[in-house]
Amino acid sequence: MYKLLIIAICSVFFSCNNTKEKKTNSDKAVNIEVKEFEINYIGDYNIVSTGVISFNYISKNKTKPDSVSWNIGGKRGMCYNITDNTFSIEYNNVPVGSQTILYTIHYKEKNTQTGRKLVKILSDTKPENYTYKVIKDFPHNTKSYTQGLEFDGAILYEGTGLYGESILAKLNIKKNETIQLINLPSDKFGEGITILNNKVYQLTWKAFTGYVYNKHTLQKTDEFTYSTEGWGLCNDGKRLIMSDGTEKVYFIDTTYLQVTGSIQVYDNEGMISSINELEYIDGLVYANIYGSDNIIAFDPVTGKVIKNINLQGILKTQDKISRVDVLNGIAYDHINNRIIVTGKWWPKLFEIELIKQ
Repeated sequence: MYKLLIIAICSVFFSCNNTKEKKTNSDKAVNIEVKEFEINYIGDYNIVSTGVISFNYISKNKTKPDSVSWNIGGKRGMCYNITDNTFSIEYNNVPVGSQTILYTIHYKEKNTQTGRKLVKILSDTKPENYTYKVIKDFPHNTKSYTQGLEFDGAILYEGTGLYGESILAKLNIKKNETIQLINLPSDKFGEGITILNNKVYQLTWKAFTGYVYNKHTLQKTDEFTYSTEGWGLCNDGKRLIMSDGTEKVYFIDTTYLQVTGSIQVYDNEGMISSINELEYIDGLVYANIYGSDNIIAFDPVTGKVIKNINLQGILKTQDKISRVDVLNGIAYDHINNRIIVTGKWWPKLFEIELIKQ
C-alpha cells in the first residue's frame, strides 16, 4: 500500500511538471508562429497615389501566406498575388500625404500577423500651370489687412486681421462703399471668412475660436472652437473647409460646429504648406500660399493639387505707394462668373481671368 501511495504521488508530481512544461512550450510556439514572417518594404519612402507597393518577407517556417489585407488612408483591399518571398499591394487613388500602410498577413488556420509602414504618398497628377489677365480693378481700403474675401450676390464680404484692427465688413465694390462694418474684440486676430445658409463664419488666428454671424445684420449668433490655428475658410455648400497654415485642411460640420475630418495637400513633387485664404470654385478649393504670389487649386476629396496659378507682378510698382503685404484674398462671383483677388493693405482689388499655359 505504501508503494502504491508513493507511485501515486510521483505520478501527480510529474504530471504537473509536464503540464507546466507543455504550457510553456505552447506559449513559445504561439509566439514563434505570430512572428513567423519578417517583412521588409521594397522601394522609396515617397510613392504615388496609384500604383503597386511590394514587400519582401522571410518565412521562418517556410510557410507561404494565404492572403494579405491592407488599409491605406481608409482605402482597403486584399492581396492574393503572393510568391515565395514577396507580396504586392495594388491600390488606386488613395489620399495623398503622410499615410500609414496597415497590413495583416493571413496564413494557416486563421492565424494572422499585422504590420505597418509609414510612407508619403504624392499625387499621380501633374498640376496644370496658369497665368492671368487683369480684366478690371477696383479701389481697396489700404487699412484692410485682408484675411478673408467672399461674394454674396453683389455684396463683397471682407474679414481682416491684426489685434485691435480686425473687422468684418460688407462692401459695394462697384460704388467703393462700405455698407456695414463690425469690429472684433481687440484681443482677437481675425482670419478667414465664408458664407453658408445665411450665416457668415469667421476664424481667429490663435484664439482657437470662430464666430458665426447673421448674414444680414452681422449680429453674432454663435461661436465654435478648433484645436489648431485658424487661417483660411470656405465651404462646399455642405460643410466648412478650414486651413491652419500647414499642409492640412480640415472639414467642419455646420450642425455641431465640430471638425469631422481632414486631408493633406500634395502635388506630384511633395507637400504644399503655408495654405492660407480659401475659396471653393467648381469643385476645387483655391488657396493662397502664404508669402508667395501663387494660388493653387486642389481636390478637397483627395488633396491632389490640380492647378498652379502664378500671379507674379499683379500689383505694379506704382501701386505700392504705401505699406503693402502679401497676396491674400480670393472671391468668386457666381452671378458674373468672375474671380477677384487682392492682398493685405493693397490699394486695389483685381478681377482676373485665368489663362492656361
